[in-house]
Amino acid sequence: MQPLYDPEAVRPMWEELAQCGVTPLKTAADIDEALGKPGTTLIVVNSVCGCAAGGARPGVTQALQAAVIPDHLTTVFAGVDMEATQHARAHAGGCAIVAVRRPVQGRRACLRVGASAHRAHDA
Repeated sequence: MQPLYDPEAVRPMWEELAQCGVTPLKTAADIDEALGKPGTTLIVVNSVCGCAAGGARPGVTQALQAAVIPDHLTTVFAGVDMEATQHARAHAGGCAIVAVRRPVQGRRACLRVGASAHRAHDA
């Protein structure tokens, strides 16, 4: 898919999270690989919108100062990483931030930040 935004124009927006150790994911295969790892995986859907600038990115950077953080920190960029964003949103039920816990036993629990729904299912 062709990006809606010039990747170079949005570079400062994804670098803000990269400076905190958040790894960008570019494809659906990257999403599947990240979600296949044991432990908790955070996926942030980053974007050019004011919500991301005013809430999501600052909230993530502040949350990563906590004593307990997810094992894997990842992000996709809406409007740039089209395939990865669509795939991440399919796993997250459309939410912008999702933490996925995959314990060794193989069950997966999704906590969709900003939503009241929580779900757990076999992976």
